Amino acid sequence: MNKEQIKNEIKKFAESKNFKKLIYILSAIVVVTLVFQAGMMAGYRRASFGRDWGDNYERNFGPKRGGPDFMRNRVKDIPNAHGAIGRIIKVEFPNIVVLDKDQTEKII
Repeated sequence: MNKEQIKNEIKKFAESKNFKKLIYILSAIVVVTLVFQAGMMAGYRRASFGRDWGDNYERNFGPKRGGPDFMRNRVKDIPNAHGAIGRIIKVEFPNIVVLDKDQTEKII
């Protein structure tokens, strides 16, 4: 076979239905792979965010409800993180004195 015959065979194959099917199949595989990879990246980001959220939960919002067994009895010892909540004892403007749940007086 000379070069001209090889070129004609390649051109004939490139114009055939089998070649077009092969190109469509390879294109579909590439697209599906890209979509799958994008889904994996999005899932990885979501999982990383969820893991980081769980790691920093105590730092941001205080201890988880229930907690370990050794902490269940000491939950009452944790100070109130939401300011002063309780019964108003005295109002002397500009101060208000509140009796907190642990029997401490807080001046607002």
